[in-house]
Formats: sequence, C-alpha cells, structure tokens
Amino acid sequence: MKPRSGDSPRVPLIVGFTGHRKVADPGGAQAAIAAAIRRMLAAAGGAMAAVSSAASGADTLFVEAALAQGLPWSLLLPLPLEEFRKDFDAAGCRRLEELQQRAGRTLVEPPQPTRDDAYLACGRRTVDESDAMIAFWDGREAAGMGGTADIVAYVRRQRKPLLWVHAATGAITEERLEGLRAAGRGRAAP
Repeated sequence: MKPRSGDSPRVPLIVGFTGHRKVADPGGAQAAIAAAIRRMLAAAGGAMAAVSSAASGADTLFVEAALAQGLPWSLLLPLPLEEFRKDFDAAGCRRLEELQQRAGRTLVEPPQPTRDDAYLACGRRTVDESDAMIAFWDGREAAGMGGTADIVAYVRRQRKPLLWVHAATGAITEERLEGLRAAGRGRAAP
C-alpha cells in the first residue's frame, strides 16, 4: 500500500539498556527483563529494535531476551573488542563473541582518557541512540564512574521514557512511558 501524501513511514522504536554486571539470580533477572521488553513493546504499540553493550551480567541477559523476541540489535562497545574482552572471564568472552555475531551493527566508542570514561561514554551513547531505556538497577549510587546509576541519572536528565527493573525484587517501575503510548506505533522516519 502506497502511503498517502503527508503520511510518514514508521520506523521501529529504539530501546536501549543499562544494567549491573553482578546478577544474583540470572534466570529471574532474564524473565523480568523479558517482561520489561514486552511492556515496552506494548507501550510503543509497534515495532522495536534494541541497542546495548554486551558486558557480562544484565547486558547479555537483555540481549538474549531481545533476540529471543525477534528484535534487531545493535552492539555498542566502550572499547575495541580485544580490549573489552580483558574485563571478562573466558565464559563471558565466549558469550560476547556469540552475541556479537548476531548484532546488526557494532559501534565502538572513540578513545577516551580512561577505561571508566569509556564505559561512561558508551552508556551515554546508548541513551542518545535510544528513544526509551530499560534499566536493571538496584537503586543505589554507582560503585564507579559509568555504572548503572550514572546512566539512569543521564536517562532522567534527558527525560526519556524508562522502565526500571529493580535488581533485587524484579519489580518494574515506569517513568514517562505515557509519551510512547501517545505516539502510537514507533516514530516517524526522518
């Protein structure tokens, strides 16, 4: 069907993710993250794509849940892949490599002064690339620069829709999702 004059084609809602590396209950966390993805899809009322890093822990759980739901996914890396691998054990590196093969695109942050700066820049880029965010967060201050709390604070400053999955309870809190509901199916193509 040809669009009518004045109609804009729709593009998927881009949902980003931030979360903790240490996850006490990976199965429960993945189920809660998958529920948040489904809730975001329902709020947007249409197609969705995902963008995130693939650090061990909540990031990989998000990526696996997003891919299982058929979402296209873009990988953002804070450091070149060889350098990023140094932050993970052998199992984490294998998982990262498997997931990277499934990414529609991979973007690496430009060099930063420190490793912490690189993680912070990557987290902010995830927010900047996204229309809405999902966070797997315990609600506490960041343990180091570029942690989940820093990225959640940045999401809030940008006034982007946020689904916060509480890391301890799995409870999902909505912030500013009414904008997605009002927009309907995705956003207009530029």
